[in-house]
Amino acid sequence: MRRFFAFAKGGFFSFKSIFTESVSNVVRLVKFKECKMSKSRLKIWLISDSVLWKIQTYVVNYFENLISKFPITIEWRFIPWTNIWHELVNAFKSKNSPDIFEIGSTWVGTLSELGFLLPLDASLFRDDYVSDWLKNNSYVNGEKVAIPWYVDLSILTARKDVLDKLNICVDELKNLYDFAGACEKVGNAVIKEDVVSGVLPVGFSFRPEPSLLHNFIPFFWANGWDFPDFSSKDKEMKIFTNEAAIKTFDYMGRLWQRSLMPKTVAFANNFVIQEEFFREGRFCFFITHWFPDFLRFLGNELEDYRINFPFVILKYPLGEKGSFQWGGGSFLAVSSYTKEKDACYDFLRHFISDNFLKEKIINEGRFPPYENTYSKIDNEILLNIKQLIKTSKTYPVHPMWFLLERFLCQGLSEILWSLLDDGKFGEESLNIANKWDSSINELFFMNWGIG
Repeated sequence: MRRFFAFAKGGFFSFKSIFTESVSNVVRLVKFKECKMSKSRLKIWLISDSVLWKIQTYVVNYFENLISKFPITIEWRFIPWTNIWHELVNAFKSKNSPDIFEIGSTWVGTLSELGFLLPLDASLFRDDYVSDWLKNNSYVNGEKVAIPWYVDLSILTARKDVLDKLNICVDELKNLYDFAGACEKVGNAVIKEDVVSGVLPVGFSFRPEPSLLHNFIPFFWANGWDFPDFSSKDKEMKIFTNEAAIKTFDYMGRLWQRSLMPKTVAFANNFVIQEEFFREGRFCFFITHWFPDFLRFLGNELEDYRINFPFVILKYPLGEKGSFQWGGGSFLAVSSYTKEKDACYDFLRHFISDNFLKEKIINEGRFPPYENTYSKIDNEILLNIKQLIKTSKTYPVHPMWFLLERFLCQGLSEILWSLLDDGKFGEESLNIANKWDSSINELFFMNWGIG
């Protein structure tokens, strides 16, 4: 504890924590143990999930217990994902940024390019990462600028009771061909109302949302697709029109047709489909990249999010190049404008300590990015998740990723929708793919000095 508060010098030991909770534009201040104004003040902005905002007070309570005898004031803000980017940019523009803040894993390159991230001393932080990309994505131009905090993961799930009724064994779902066959089997059983009824094979949304890219890119990776070298300006990049991409689109179209899926599902919001899967049991297979339902494995089921059907976590189907998950998540960073670098370092070390990450697992169901943390919790499901993280891949670190991701999602969505009628990647789909490839290439031909 002495090291943690080495910056505190003399005076009364006092503490005041201001907890700012921003949910649906509602802001509330809660003050704890207000005494004399402390010597140092830190602003910490974390991201609030709409599902979990009521229980995120555990973060404040955890640090209140640590620092209650030391002269520091902490201003906490918990901001929804939908607002945090604009809040951060506006704060930096007004030179009133938080000292420590949480960011998405794909934001690192952009915020570093803007000069918002303080380069960190990598030797002061743990590096027992579960997957190499966690380390790689925390560096920009050879400097460590962010700290991995938790892993977001695309997860293929299935209703176990439906699989059992149809004698579909999990071990028989290993490759892309077998997965498509299982979906077809469910579809035919539902049509005949044989054994199961009222259950659709796959709960896949094709809407142009970020979750679309997270959920479906593992199918592309399995077929050998990968991101082009965005720094190369010598030749035109093929993103949606290369051989592996076309092969994957053709697979997805045939999967949809063989599953006898109605078009209306493809146009539905992914969150609505998630609720239909976990609460209503309307689908046999579903892809999510985080769900509060994981908390039930840890004995902390949320009252408003009860599971009504048994489900099992699956690996993505194996393709020619392997089986992969999409990995993303959340990183912590320090403002380049902070005047309390040493204090920020100490807080970061506590944020990524095994003790705190265990609290984060239990309270939020978040997956830690560090090997050693998993040895502290005896939970078979969590250890299986760790193995999925090991085989995960992620997006490239690029300062233009915000715009790139938008184009990729819109292009992916439009191409997938074009497959709904006959399931074939034909002339119409190819024209759409060429259009989006051209649009993405034009981003780099503008020569903005970013690449």
